[in-house]
Amino acid sequence: MTCRWCGNDNVLDRPYCPHCGESTKRLEEAFAPEAQRDDPEKSSSENWRYSAAIQVSKSLAVSAIAAILLVGGAMITYSQWPMTMWPRSLPSYPPETGETGGAAAPPTRATARCTSKGEPVTDPSGRAYNRWYCTIERTGNVHRSPDASMTATGYLREGESWFACQVQGAPDPEGGGTTWLYTRGDDQYADEGWGYFPAGAVNPSWNSEPVPDLPQC
Repeated sequence: MTCRWCGNDNVLDRPYCPHCGESTKRLEEAFAPEAQRDDPEKSSSENWRYSAAIQVSKSLAVSAIAAILLVGGAMITYSQWPMTMWPRSLPSYPPETGETGGAAAPPTRATARCTSKGEPVTDPSGRAYNRWYCTIERTGNVHRSPDASMTATGYLREGESWFACQVQGAPDPEGGGTTWLYTRGDDQYADEGWGYFPAGAVNPSWNSEPVPDLPQC
């Protein structure tokens, strides 16, 4: 064994170290680790915590049982109450109606219209019309027939232009609908600039409906 005092080996395992003369028994007792002693305060704190945890668990269990009983009793009681007492249904209101008694129509924007100033105009064929003034939203070509693939006879540039009448034709490839307006272009290429202009280019609301008030050609 090794002497804990001088660090030399006690080969013969004598009761006294042959190098420093210290008692091996006394050295073992001196260097022995202290035995752990129970801390009464710590034990008491741990016991209190354990007891508190047990009490909380019991309280939660009792609360859960009470909630189940309360809900079950309420369901039984509710099933026995008359319908006039519980639950009371929310009042229902009839849908809003218009003046005619039907459902109120959703709001729509005002229909665009053209204005006649009583100004006569005659096309190259000698046919007479009244001018109807409208504000156009998209300028473009005036065509010989109500078809965008036909020859352009003029070009409409002004923000406010006049039109003589309306007619149904081929669908406008730029989304102008199938209604075309007979007019005279500001720039004139042929037929003195007379031709047809897509109604949807004047106002998008005319893509799928006739132009109000404007006569048929």
